[in-house]
Amino acid sequence: MSIFSSNMFNLIGMEKINFSGGEPFLPLRGRHLGEMVKFCKTELNLPSVSIVSNGSLIKEKWFQEYGEYVDIMAISCDSFIEDTNKMRFLDCSTGSKIPSKSILDIGVRNAMQFSGFDE
Repeated sequence: MSIFSSNMFNLIGMEKINFSGGEPFLPLRGRHLGEMVKFCKTELNLPSVSIVSNGSLIKEKWFQEYGEYVDIMAISCDSFIEDTNKMRFLDCSTGSKIPSKSILDIGVRNAMQFSGFDE
């Protein structure tokens, strides 16, 4: 049971939450963020849940599991210099420097297909 209730947030007028800062997909490879957005939609009944990410860690599987709980997904761009951005999208979990498959690999349009987004 949670110490938070949708009633409490409704009383104070909370309607939106945005997850950003650092990279919100880092903790537990996005599972932590996924459970938080799901909680905000299903338990707190917030009308707007949004995320700002650099896109490097967003996987198709994440959208399949949690996409329905996100209203807005913003992808930030660190640089218009291609080499700078390439350095950001490396899978370092195995010690290799092989680019990981991310939203950038499958494309925003394909990722949105699993999210339930209309735009």
